[in-house]
Amino acid sequence: MGFACASLLSEYPYSSNTFIRFRQRITGAVAGSCLFFILYLVIPESLHSLLAPLGGLCLGFCTDYRYKTAMNCLGALMLGTGIYGMQGAVILRVADTILGVTFGLMFAAIFHQLVAIRFLPAPKTE
Repeated sequence: MGFACASLLSEYPYSSNTFIRFRQRITGAVAGSCLFFILYLVIPESLHSLLAPLGGLCLGFCTDYRYKTAMNCLGALMLGTGIYGMQGAVILRVADTILGVTFGLMFAAIFHQLVAIRFLPAPKTE
């Protein structure tokens, strides 16, 4: 949850795309978890350990935030599968992502209303 929240807030207040990143993070986590679930069932058990490096390799080629999030799921879920089992890891990944980005979005909205409007300088327009 902490990584999802921090990832969402990493560009705040310098960018106004917090809600866009909120949707992309959830979409990426769900898509990446589904991809992991399918790959884990389809490929032979002897190749399961290659899912994490495959995700890292694909992550290096991604330029869009939602695709980066999806590829990041492969490595995270491979680690989580050893602890929680495949279904438990997938469920936890999606649920924790939703909770983390929801908290981050609420924090950004509250922080913006209580602090940012009053204390941060207004953006310069040209």
